[in-house]
Amino acid sequence: NLSPDFISEMLGALPGYLYQMLVYFTITNLSLAVFNLLPVPPLDGYHVLNDLLLKRDLFASQRAARTAMGVMLVLMFTGLLGEGLSYVVNAVLDGAGWLAMRLFSLLGLI
Repeated sequence: NLSPDFISEMLGALPGYLYQMLVYFTITNLSLAVFNLLPVPPLDGYHVLNDLLLKRDLFASQRAARTAMGVMLVLMFTGLLGEGLSYVVNAVLDGAGWLAMRLFSLLGLI
């Protein structure tokens, strides 16, 4: 596991800060991507699900969209939405980290 301290010890303070910034940037963007792809009517994931699987005219009623947003807000304020998103984001980051370590090993960088 590469930590900013490890990077700083190897390459100096500036690369350590840049690495930490990159980690925060990656986590934030992955969290937003996973959230946006939830198959809930007001989000893009609902449209993606329809285009890939359902293949029908997509008209969620305004009431369904408001209800879905209300449920999402409740999940967000109770922390359940964050727990679910963090599980998915952590799984994606673990996979990306594993691939990066294998690539660096193959290139002889580590």
